[in-house]
Amino acid sequence: MFNVETVVDPSLLQQIPTSHIDQQEQDRQDRVATLKEVMTAIDQMKNGQAPGKDDGAAELLKVGGFPLAQWLHQITHDVCIEEVMIEDWMSAILLRLFEKGDKYLCDN
Repeated sequence: MFNVETVVDPSLLQQIPTSHIDQQEQDRQDRVATLKEVMTAIDQMKNGQAPGKDDGAAELLKVGGFPLAQWLHQITHDVCIEEVMIEDWMSAILLRLFEKGDKYLCDN
């Protein structure tokens, strides 16, 4: 869908209003997550969910405890401060999952 050649009138793009946020909110968004915030995020993950491409379930992150939270915090710090991106974070695989109806018709 995104790899299709399109022709867009640049004047239309100029008509889209840009949203602005106040400096306090910008500073909050630019701030690197603290170790405590990383640990809270891990604790809030739901158990029993399907793991991602890396087969890492929430339960594994929770069992890792403090050492794993420190490691994950260091990774997020490197990404935010040093702008070192993990290659796998730059790709995604999208799949259509069949749920009901005729699986040979794409209008469901």
